Amino acid sequence: MTLNGTKRKKSSTGFGERLQQLRVQKGMSQDELARRSGIHKNQIGRYERGDSQPTAKKIKLICDVLGVSKDYLFDGIVEGAARVNIEDSDLLGLFQEIATLPEKPKEAARLFLRAFVNQYKLVNMSEDFREPANQPPAKARKTSSRK
Repeated sequence: MTLNGTKRKKSSTGFGERLQQLRVQKGMSQDELARRSGIHKNQIGRYERGDSQPTAKKIKLICDVLGVSKDYLFDGIVEGAARVNIEDSDLLGLFQEIATLPEKPKEAARLFLRAFVNQYKLVNMSEDFREPANQPPAKARKTSSRK
């Protein structure tokens, strides 16, 4: 509602709705989003209601805090949604910090994470092929079951 008592038309972009959904999904209040982004909480409310559109600088701040792309926040483009699905806020925070590093340390983090994930997959894959500790080898089991 404006000062003269007339209602403002909500933006049809869906930006405000997506902003509110993302904030709630991340378990953040408007106060927390405001604190973490440096944008006043009243302004966050205006964005969510569609009464106001943020500047490019404010959009970047909001996207960084929520961990989404500008494309996802404004247009719902799914490529940006991958970042939304990280529910571990500590892990998301680490990824956000890594994203602010210079390119060489960022690439080192990528290489480390790839190696870590690959090692984890290898260990789990090899466990699938191991014989249980208290069972005879597979060949002996087949022979004993025929008797």
